[in-house]
Amino acid sequence: MSSLYKLSIKGIRAFEPENEETIQFGFPLTLICGQNGTGKTTIIECLKYATTGDLPPNSKGGAFVHDPSLSGRSNVSGQIKLAFRNVNGKSMITTRTVQLSKKQSRGSAAATLTFKTMEGQLTLIEKGDKISISTKNSELDAQTPIYLGASRSILDYVIFCHQDESLWPLSEASVLKKRFDDIFEASKFTKVLDNLKNIKKEMATDIKLIEQSVQHLKIDKDRAQRVQDKLVSMNDSVDTFTGEIADLNIKIEQKEKEAEQLFVSNQEFQKTLSDYENLLMKKKSLEEQIERIKSAIELLSDSDEELMDKKDNFAAITEENKNKIQELQQTQAVLNSELKDKSNDYNTLIRLDGSLRAKKSEYEDNIEKISDLIATNAEMLGIELSGETNDDITVFGSEIDRRLKSLLKDEKKLLADNKAIDSEKQAQVQEILTSISREEQHQEYATADWNSNNYKLTTLKRRFESLDNDESVLDSRKRELADATKKLDEKKASNEIKDLDEKIEKSNFEISKLDIELEELSKKVLLSNKQSELRSKVNFLQESIKTKNASIEKLIKSTEYGYQKLLGKKVDVNLGETVLNEKISDLETALEERQRSVIKLSGEVETNKAMIESNRKAELENIKKTNNLKERITKVIEEEEIDNYENLVEELEENYRNVMEDVNTSEVTKHFNVTAISIAEKNNQCLLCKRSFEADSLQKFIAELKLTVDEKKIKAIHNQSVEIKKELDDVKAINLDIINLRECQKQIETFKSIKKELQEKESLLLEQLQQAKVELQTQQSSLDVGLNLRRPISEIVRLNTEVNDTEMQVDELSEELNDFGTVVLSYSELQALQQEKNSLMKEERLKVNNYTESKYVAQRELQRLENRVKDIRLQISKLETSLSEIKNIKDSITETEANLEKLEKNIDQSKITLNELNSIKAERITTLKQVQEEHHHAEKMIHNDVEKVSRLSSSFKVLQEAIFTFENHDSVKLEENTSKMQQVSSEIDTLKDTIEENLSSVSALEKQVYESSRIEHNIIANIDYRAQLRKLEQAEFEINGIDIENAQNRKEEYQEKSRKLRQEITNLTSQHAGKIGEVKQIKDQIKGLHKELETEYKNVNQAYHEEWIKLQTNMLVSNDIQNYSKALDNAIMKYHSIKMEDINRILGELWSQTYKGSDISTIAIKSDVNLQAKGNRSYNYRVVMVKNASELDMRGRCSAGQKVLASILIRLALAECFGANCGMIALDEPTTNLDSENSESLAEALNHIIEYRKAQSNFQLIVITHDEKFLTHIRGDRFTDHFYRIQRDEGNKSRIYSLPIGRIQDS
Repeated sequence: MSSLYKLSIKGIRAFEPENEETIQFGFPLTLICGQNGTGKTTIIECLKYATTGDLPPNSKGGAFVHDPSLSGRSNVSGQIKLAFRNVNGKSMITTRTVQLSKKQSRGSAAATLTFKTMEGQLTLIEKGDKISISTKNSELDAQTPIYLGASRSILDYVIFCHQDESLWPLSEASVLKKRFDDIFEASKFTKVLDNLKNIKKEMATDIKLIEQSVQHLKIDKDRAQRVQDKLVSMNDSVDTFTGEIADLNIKIEQKEKEAEQLFVSNQEFQKTLSDYENLLMKKKSLEEQIERIKSAIELLSDSDEELMDKKDNFAAITEENKNKIQELQQTQAVLNSELKDKSNDYNTLIRLDGSLRAKKSEYEDNIEKISDLIATNAEMLGIELSGETNDDITVFGSEIDRRLKSLLKDEKKLLADNKAIDSEKQAQVQEILTSISREEQHQEYATADWNSNNYKLTTLKRRFESLDNDESVLDSRKRELADATKKLDEKKASNEIKDLDEKIEKSNFEISKLDIELEELSKKVLLSNKQSELRSKVNFLQESIKTKNASIEKLIKSTEYGYQKLLGKKVDVNLGETVLNEKISDLETALEERQRSVIKLSGEVETNKAMIESNRKAELENIKKTNNLKERITKVIEEEEIDNYENLVEELEENYRNVMEDVNTSEVTKHFNVTAISIAEKNNQCLLCKRSFEADSLQKFIAELKLTVDEKKIKAIHNQSVEIKKELDDVKAINLDIINLRECQKQIETFKSIKKELQEKESLLLEQLQQAKVELQTQQSSLDVGLNLRRPISEIVRLNTEVNDTEMQVDELSEELNDFGTVVLSYSELQALQQEKNSLMKEERLKVNNYTESKYVAQRELQRLENRVKDIRLQISKLETSLSEIKNIKDSITETEANLEKLEKNIDQSKITLNELNSIKAERITTLKQVQEEHHHAEKMIHNDVEKVSRLSSSFKVLQEAIFTFENHDSVKLEENTSKMQQVSSEIDTLKDTIEENLSSVSALEKQVYESSRIEHNIIANIDYRAQLRKLEQAEFEINGIDIENAQNRKEEYQEKSRKLRQEITNLTSQHAGKIGEVKQIKDQIKGLHKELETEYKNVNQAYHEEWIKLQTNMLVSNDIQNYSKALDNAIMKYHSIKMEDINRILGELWSQTYKGSDISTIAIKSDVNLQAKGNRSYNYRVVMVKNASELDMRGRCSAGQKVLASILIRLALAECFGANCGMIALDEPTTNLDSENSESLAEALNHIIEYRKAQSNFQLIVITHDEKFLTHIRGDRFTDHFYRIQRDEGNKSRIYSLPIGRIQDS
């Protein structure tokens, strides 16, 4: 059930816009008081606006908002926050914001005010988190009353009724009817009845149309049946032909099997023919291969065994030479490594030599600088120079150290003397300042004491004049206390309240007993009518099931295509909605991912564009650097040679090595050729292969060897080596530029590659972005389809659930009918017993009301006596305290006057002393300043001398230290490094010579290996040639062994048998095709008939059945609507009569408890039935009073006080009847126009209501009044410990204060 928690107001009426004012509503009572005009009614207005959105009466144009003129602003924002618990116990907050703007109009002195309603908010607090439900004001207006559990009319007219509209129960008849109709929501039910009548009228027309449709469908149904009979006959013919076709299929299969067996049986001769052809191809391939080998080799006459031996020997010799080459290459690698290490050492020594020579140059400069320094400053220091640099340096260093120490000593002494003098003078000044400060403090203390005592004296005199010192009043109050206490004790001793409580309890027990008996009678009455009601319910529910199933089928047909397209399956009436919602959720998730992907790709496209621009700028810088490097490099080599720089260097190094090898090889070759000539002439054989020469070849060989020995060629090779060495050194010098150039060129390619990649990436990203957008649109389309399906699928599931529930209800009602029992008494007898028990209960309730009234009277009298005793005791206490306080005040006044006189004397003496001390202070401060200026000048002069000599000493020592370091350390290192450089250079030359010798040996061995490899290859080729000849002989042997003639004969026999079988299969296939053609014609006719059924007579049986069911259903529904209209009309009447009876019962009880006059015994609300033209009922309302057993209309016949009281009680009764879930009500100035007795009785009635309903967890009574005496009579201290007071502050703004309940009567 709902309840209010807290209200916050800012910028409304007199509440200022800067700060919030809050009220926390308690249970069961909240009291708010304040003088007229302080803003009490604003609380009700804010509650009403927060819950319904309705502005207070007469507040158009912005009167509800704090006026901007009062705050000096152009616009003011007002805000109302209401925290409450909804009917489910959840915490919620509704926020309403309004704005009032002031704008000066042209040509008018008056400003124009503009009122605007801003966006509000309704939030739910769930587990500490705020969940926004709505921000639209229209939705807040509709939803807030629902969450509070009360209609808008109840909130507006009953719970938060404005003071200006509080007398609406006694307004004119049309206004009263409208408000009661709103409270009963009569217009809603009237519209329902009108709609039911319109529906029944429309259904009568539909029934006539459906009857005609049923007749037409019956004719089509008969025609369709005749077409179906013809289809049956044609299907029989198709079955006959189908059997014949099956027989032909069997014969065709048999012939195909015979052909297959014939094929299998003749595979042997096919294999023979295939082998013969393969052997012929193999022979041809071998012949071609033999010819190819023969043309590429030199044929040897040796046997196969001799060829294999030669092959093995050549392999051993070749392996030995390869091992030697490998050993020499390993040695070469070691020598190259040593040469590289020595070169690195040599380069290190060269760098060190350069560093040391630079230090030597710096040393010579330092000697010159120190000589100039000594010569320049010798006269200042009083030194005679000898001309020897070392002696002059020693003498100058000693003298400058002595002079610096002397100056520092003099400076230190001067500073110490000056500091002592300054300290003495400052101490004298500080002494006089301390005396002045102490005297000023004494004067300040005396002045403060004088002011304090003077204020105290004034306060005491004012207090003395305000106190009452009449002791006779105290005695009179004590006598009144004794009388009041005696009356209170007598009242308590009478036990009147206890006796009344016992009587009330006894009557309540009787009422409970009668209530139980009435309940049993009601059960018996219900039992007698239950059987007939159950049967009618079963029939109604069964017809409802049929109607809902038809609706389900119709909805499934309309949604099946879209549903199956989206989900790939048919609609499931049980799980269809769940599956669809899951699909929609997946589609929404996918849509969000696509949206994020599009955003991400857009960002990547922009980033890629920025990277392309950055790459372009870097590429331009790199091109500029490349051009500068090329300009330096092309001075040494050609531009086209830059890319092959390493090859060029290697080529030059290789040329240099080759030239050096040629130089060495020429000598070796010369020696080798001489030896070869000698061996050839002597032994007639080759030096290498040991083969003998024929007569002609020997002379030719010797002549060729002699030609190779040429001295001029050897000299030319040596000159060429010198030129290549120079070119190699020049090319190596530009190595660093080449490296930088290549780095730049690499970067050019890198930039181009990056540019290309970025452009490709941009194209790819744009393509991906376009694709993502297309996918996003596709996803959105699928989601739209799913969302469009959601409502009909939800309706299908709902109807199916209702069908299942209805079927369960039918089963339960059927079981209940089976269990139905009998009733002992008749219906009339049971009604007579009910009337008898009701009469007894009314009598007992009347007794309880009388006893309760008597009890309230007794309690009120007792409370009045107790309050009287408390008031007198408080007055006596105040008088006693006042008399005691007067004596103490007189003594304090005398003492304070004496203190004031003494303090005035002390202040005068202190002023004289301060004048004398200030004169002395001025003289001493002047003396101190003069001394400080003299000391500062002397200290500055000596400090300048010290700084000058210190700088000179520092410079001299730096130069002296640098000279000493070079003479004792760096000069020795320079000599040692020069010696090491010479030694390393010699070692490098030795290594180079060794490397050249090793390279010559490797070249000679590699040449031998190459020649051996050629001879070995020829031997291996001869061996392979002879192997291919043997394979050719084997193939010819296998060809001669095949019987090719027999295989050819068997092939011809197979071909003849195969031809005959193919002819038989062709004939059978022709017959088969003819049968199939006839079947096809019949099937085409069947298809035409089917098409006719599917077009002209499609679903004719179903349509006829559905229309017939629809006709029967509509007829039943029409009857049901008629019955339902009558039942609803009767239910509305019964509900109205029950509610009016409850309202009048509560109203009568409240009036009897509250109204103390004797002219009106009770009041009631009468409702007169009025039949309208359409047959609907409406009600006219009036408030009547009973005078002398006669009913009279109250309007125009009662006093203002009676109007107020009747209106309040009617609102209380309506709140009791219509606010079960919303147990709150606010009363604004309920005592208006009431005399003291009726005001007191209203308070007692409210007290009784609170007492009765305080057990209800959500009951809240909010009372707003200026009559604090009325609040006392409510006895709020029994239900709350505080109350709220609203009053204006010094800025005339409304403020809310929470005060203890005990201060409720404080003014």
